[in-house]
Amino acid sequence: MSKELHCRLIDQICVKAGISDPESQYESCNLVIDDVHLVLMHGGDTFPDYLFIYVDFGEPPAAQREMIYRRLLQTNLFMYSDTPSSFALNARNDHVTLVQHARLAESIADTLWEKMTAAAHLAKVWRTTHLLRPDERLAEKAAA
Repeated sequence: MSKELHCRLIDQICVKAGISDPESQYESCNLVIDDVHLVLMHGGDTFPDYLFIYVDFGEPPAAQREMIYRRLLQTNLFMYSDTPSSFALNARNDHVTLVQHARLAESIADTLWEKMTAAAHLAKVWRTTHLLRPDERLAEKAAA
């Protein structure tokens, strides 16, 4: 049943994304929203009732990596109680990834699309600020 819900949801998401072959996206649904890459995957045997959403935020600048990772961990602490989201590091490419999940039985394509669009917007903002205050950003300090 959960796999059927997953496929039905992917079908609806593919319509919104303009993907004409949703069956090819059932295993790993690859989307781009506002130049941000997202991947949707079924929770498999371990989490069969969930859809996982991976949002690629990009690679942090090397010069401030430690500070940025610290800020991401602090952010994870605050997000832990409020949302099923957390930041992680993609071991394949060292990109910061926002990981979210949604219960398949409670997921509606329109709401999920809005959630993904909001996450893509957050990724775009993060690529500029890296969650650092203006006085913490090296590029802005050098320009001043």
